Amino acid sequence: MPDLTLRPRLSESTVPLNIALYGVVPDAPSSAPVAKVYWRWEDEPNMEPQLLGKAVKDHTLAAPFDLQGKTVRLFVVGKGQQSLAGAQQTVFGAVTPNLAAASFDGGTDDVTLTIANNGGSGTIRILRRTGLNAFAEVGSIAAATTTFVDSPPIDGTYDYKLTQNGLSGESNTRSVVVSVGDAGTGAAPSDLAALFDGIHTVTLGWTNNGGTGEIFVERKDGLSGDYFPIAILTLTDDTYDDTVEPSPSFGQIIYYRVRNESVAGYSNEADIFVPRVLA
Repeated sequence: MPDLTLRPRLSESTVPLNIALYGVVPDAPSSAPVAKVYWRWEDEPNMEPQLLGKAVKDHTLAAPFDLQGKTVRLFVVGKGQQSLAGAQQTVFGAVTPNLAAASFDGGTDDVTLTIANNGGSGTIRILRRTGLNAFAEVGSIAAATTTFVDSPPIDGTYDYKLTQNGLSGESNTRSVVVSVGDAGTGAAPSDLAALFDGIHTVTLGWTNNGGTGEIFVERKDGLSGDYFPIAILTLTDDTYDDTVEPSPSFGQIIYYRVRNESVAGYSNEADIFVPRVLA
């Protein structure tokens, strides 16, 4: 039975397969074709095997696909040989890093992430979110770096994940509960109200309840969107005017909330309805 040896080069996204065939035609010159090699994904048993190429003894065939850590099943057909249905090999190409751990240090108020690189050479991007917010990049590190330290601004549960330049996909997600020691006294703003003038201006007003941080004003367009910051104000500000653009195609609800950077939580949610512009 032929002996298949697969040697991936991890620095390349498309991995060459060094297929060494022995025992098929042992006395054939090295340039003679000795077999045809077919492949399919191991987890797709109904996939029609695809021709990888003609294998020559001690010859290297390049796989025309990005393996990305998936398992391939190889079939070899040669002179007098059965199809080698058992030639299953797992080829570990470069894949997105694994987020091995995330831990909070109450003494420093920092979150330390432990990262396992899986062969990629691109910059690793650190993504973070809290609550129902979208993930946002909070930093980046070189591929060889195994730790990242983040300093979340307020108490809460934070989710982290990674991506790496040059590779598709994302890492696993890890959550960590943060209790910032010097968060300051006070509570989140309250009594948020929104008044729309019916044209372009939304006037927001709220009550500040202590805290020492800046005031973040956030907005969400429609039920399916995510909140995003539209203004950063001083801790004494308690009003803000936002500008909206009515659509000629549809009306929509716009939601607002505010927070003080130094304390946990958000204000109540306020919303306005912006009707479509009639032609």
